[in-house]
Amino acid sequence: MKIEMKIEGKIITIEGEFTIEVRDDLSVPAAVVAAIPAVPVTVPTAVVPVSVPVVPASVPVVAPAAPVPTAFDVPADPVPVPSRRRVYTADEIALYDRLSALRMEISNATNVPPYIIFHNKNLWEMVERMPKTLAEFKEISGVGTTKLDAYGEKFLAVIRGA
Repeated sequence: MKIEMKIEGKIITIEGEFTIEVRDDLSVPAAVVAAIPAVPVTVPTAVVPVSVPVVPASVPVVAPAAPVPTAFDVPADPVPVPSRRRVYTADEIALYDRLSALRMEISNATNVPPYIIFHNKNLWEMVERMPKTLAEFKEISGVGTTKLDAYGEKFLAVIRGA
């Protein structure tokens, strides 16, 4: 958008949101002025006088803001993040496989998807905590009273046999 005003013999041009330009009055032929379409202007009912300082040259009225960092910005030297994943031993992986096989047996017998019985994360937590009692087994994430009663002893038997 471009707005031009004549103040004190100067033509003031306002373009966009941030630039005001002041230049000497130019002779504009009447034909050019007539060719400019009229722009409807809404005038407020209460007019408050405002003094606008006139600057001698084009200057930014508002300094541009610093670039806003986004999620796509990558630092020049990314800091390595230590892995939170645990390295499991061969025995722990074998126990996980046995727990996963038991989950699949229960799934096939009950027509319930395996992830409904226990998520993989729950099986890995069983491997890490190695619960010995039903009370300890109930402390596993995702184990409530219903799953404890339905599956607790079966999974503890596999864990105890490890």
